[in-house]
Amino acid sequence: MAFPAAALASLAPASTWACTVCGVGQEGTEWAYVAMTAVLSLLPLGLLGGIAFWLYRRSTAAGQGQERG
Repeated sequence: MAFPAAALASLAPASTWACTVCGVGQEGTEWAYVAMTAVLSLLPLGLLGGIAFWLYRRSTAAGQGQERG
């Protein structure tokens, strides 16, 4: 299976070997690669942190409601 894939890859034009934002294709696009790496790394952490904070606030609000009742 690896040989046919390698054969097909060797037939691809040279322009397809590098994407335009990975720092290899064009000058001045390195920042996009670094920025998207940061976004894709921090976004899931931010989402999990937001969910944890929401659950914390919800549980403290429920706990205060039980103390009053």
